[in-house]
Amino acid sequence: MRLVSELLRCFAPPHFAFGSDEAGGVDKDPGRVDTLNLNLLESLPQKVFVKDRNSVFQACNESFARDLGIRPEEIAGRTDSDFFPEELAQRYRADDKKVISKEVAIVVEEPYVVSGRERWVRVIKAPYCDDNKAVVGIVGIFEDITERRRAEEDLRQSQQRLLLHRQQTPLGVIEWDLEFRVTAWNPAAERIFGFTAGEAIGRSAGELIVPESVLPHVNQIWASLLQQKGGFQSRNENVGKDGSVLLCEWFNTPLVDASGSVMGVASLVLDITDQRKLENQLRQAQKMEAVGQLAGGVAHDFNNLLQAIMGYTEMLIMKTPTEDSRHSDLMEILRTGKRAGDLTRQLLAFARKQTVLPEVLDLNSVIEGMLNMLRRLIGENVELVWVPKHDVWSLRIDPSQVDQILANLVVNARDAIGDVGSVQISVDNIAVDEAFCSRNADAVPGDYVMLAVSDDGCGMKAEDMARIFEPFFSTKDRGHGTGMGLATVYGIVKQNKGFVDVESQAGRGSTFRVYLPQYETEDADERVEPGTNEGMQKGKEATILIVEDEPAILVLGQRMLKQLGYEVLAAGTPEEALRVAKEHAGGIDMLLTDVILPEMSGRELADSFLTIRPGAKLLFMSGYAADVVSQHGVLEENTDFLQKPFSIDDFASKVQQALGG
Repeated sequence: MRLVSELLRCFAPPHFAFGSDEAGGVDKDPGRVDTLNLNLLESLPQKVFVKDRNSVFQACNESFARDLGIRPEEIAGRTDSDFFPEELAQRYRADDKKVISKEVAIVVEEPYVVSGRERWVRVIKAPYCDDNKAVVGIVGIFEDITERRRAEEDLRQSQQRLLLHRQQTPLGVIEWDLEFRVTAWNPAAERIFGFTAGEAIGRSAGELIVPESVLPHVNQIWASLLQQKGGFQSRNENVGKDGSVLLCEWFNTPLVDASGSVMGVASLVLDITDQRKLENQLRQAQKMEAVGQLAGGVAHDFNNLLQAIMGYTEMLIMKTPTEDSRHSDLMEILRTGKRAGDLTRQLLAFARKQTVLPEVLDLNSVIEGMLNMLRRLIGENVELVWVPKHDVWSLRIDPSQVDQILANLVVNARDAIGDVGSVQISVDNIAVDEAFCSRNADAVPGDYVMLAVSDDGCGMKAEDMARIFEPFFSTKDRGHGTGMGLATVYGIVKQNKGFVDVESQAGRGSTFRVYLPQYETEDADERVEPGTNEGMQKGKEATILIVEDEPAILVLGQRMLKQLGYEVLAAGTPEEALRVAKEHAGGIDMLLTDVILPEMSGRELADSFLTIRPGAKLLFMSGYAADVVSQHGVLEENTDFLQKPFSIDDFASKVQQALGG
């Protein structure tokens, strides 16, 4: 019982003693005191043991003995090696030596094996002394802290994960105190705004990242957060360290303590500046596509009307003597009709739906062939500089489309200069990569031939640049432009699977870069030099079957063909045309048909017609846009096609070509 008393004395408060007068008024009967001490020892929830100076157990309480699977009286004379793995036993003996040698208590947290299961315990080991104050052994008391250690480890891992997320997340994580000053600033916030954590912490939002124009709105959100009205999501402009304007999405939540009082605000911030640019580009592309569809539809209907107006006007002109006063009036009608036809072609070019005859060509040669005409367009006050590219890649494009692109861009540059200046035309081979595409929504990676037209004119404002390719938009004064020039360029380039990049600043000129995909071929004979033309065979006497569901144009076509000396058969529907093809006693040399017809398409009619009249020639015509025509199998290689509206000369030439084909 003396050991028990010593053990309790080691852990008793300084003002309390067992079995002595120091306790003041305590019953001094030794038997009663030892019994009291033993009861107190056994009532402790902790596990208690006593060792001598050699780490040999002398006594323990019931809780400790139960873990070891023995009775308390069986502990005497045993060592740690009798109960624990040798590695743990050595660790325990090392701790005992520290207590004996230094004569001080120690506290350790260490593993402890119970019934084959490893647990963690917190152990207090202290020396105990005899009546002469000499250290004669060690007393220990410990408790199971496995659950606490597990909770601490879970907390540590959670904090580590939180720190990792905080450091690695692409979202800026910012915390603010009640004065709206930064208290935490993660690496993503550094990347977004440019300020390091050291530069940001302690500074207010207004002096750091919130511009003055946005501050009232932000302050309203801040006030609501402090009033615990819930989290707030907002989107507003911010400024970076370099002065750049950013568009950011914010997710704000008040931070509250255990009592429910707000102690700050936590914010997640996402830079959506590039996302907004892409959204704007997408909206612009969708708007341009919608306008293009409208333009294509308008052009089709207008083409049919123009065909009738211009065709009948030409017929009247041919019958009216030049000295007749009505001749000049008719010529003016015809000229006006042609101008209207040019506008229709521009609409189709913008809509990327005009009919084209692509050729493999060298861009240097095409541009050099246009230089004289371009110099006449811009006048003597504007210098035209041509910078060719040696070994420029081949293109496959309609040469007339290149002419349109160049003419429109050069005229646009001349108008931007106004008086005296210079325009430079250059070409280059460019490999477009993903990085470039990320800055231009229309771009696709690949190899391109770039045509650049630069001027030193007035340049453009940002709000004007966003609209320059819209049809009928113009910065020129009323009456000085249709606004179709750049829209035409845009449409042609898109039709040829290219894109346009524009660089301009007000007062510093503009550069338009047109990117057209490289055409790769191993067939040297496929290259066609611009400006060459094979002689067409002159049409002989021939019989032509014309099919047109528009009565006015059918009659006009018959009269044109008769005036050109051909024998004409006419039909208003495919069914009627096939009947004529079967019943006509003589030969039929050519089928001239509209592409879009009731009952069947012009292509289907032609296939059926050829089974009846094999060897006959074919010529298609249409006022519809090229995408509609191509859906009916007409815009194929070696297919003769005539786009409405057409003049008698164009008509005669195309018929002659098809017959001689």
